[in-house]
Amino acid sequence: MPLAGFALDIVNYKPAVNDRFSSGYPKAPVLNTGSGFVAKAFDFSGVGWSAANPNQNFTMINERQFLLVSHYSPASDTVHFFSPALNAIVAYKIDPKGFLNFTDPESGQKIDLQIGTLETPLNPAHRIATYPFLKLAEQSDYVNLKLYVYGHYCTGGASPVVGINGLLEIRRADFFAASGAPGGDGVKDTTVFVFKQGRFPGSAWAESGDSGSPAFAAINGKLCLLGIHVDIEKNPNTTIDIFLPAYLGALTKVGVIFNTIP
Repeated sequence: MPLAGFALDIVNYKPAVNDRFSSGYPKAPVLNTGSGFVAKAFDFSGVGWSAANPNQNFTMINERQFLLVSHYSPASDTVHFFSPALNAIVAYKIDPKGFLNFTDPESGQKIDLQIGTLETPLNPAHRIATYPFLKLAEQSDYVNLKLYVYGHYCTGGASPVVGINGLLEIRRADFFAASGAPGGDGVKDTTVFVFKQGRFPGSAWAESGDSGSPAFAAINGKLCLLGIHVDIEKNPNTTIDIFLPAYLGALTKVGVIFNTIP
């Protein structure tokens, strides 16, 4: 995905239904607390954004570390979060030496997944969420799970948005075969999942500029990480996400601390 623009294309997009914030984003956001918001029951405070590019998102997995993709480097050394405790933005600096890259355990190829690190841990008084990974017994158990897809609406509006979709397929894939991926010749042999833009209201499809934004499932009322957006296909409009459960062993190997559900 190129490094520009808005992203999620949502069928029958409506601000009251899909916007995380009802107004003021990114300088003074006001939470969308309307009953019609599709993800009203969930806490997105752990999804922050670049101070220099509010369309670029980072998702916290513990008190210091967050997910991003290698091909979309942070546009700023500062991440902003919306603190539900303070009802205001809080800022955290990124540790420039705190980035971790990963290889696929089957192929040994570098994949388009990165961990970033904050200079200081999240302040508990800010009450910013961290997210567990969903870890099920079999890969087939993830298929058809309902996804809460995070990004930015492609044709207007300032707020981050949430769309709904379903996990259709998990597969091995090569992507970015002709453009700006690490190494210049594409990312090889990565376990990914896909979701397509359907006809039902709220159905989402990522577009350019949304790399690194998360896809969640909801288990017992809690958001669990499944993927981050890395690529797209067209005709039909399909989003490719890195399938994060496939790389939990790689995270453990380098000492990343995280939780899993169930």
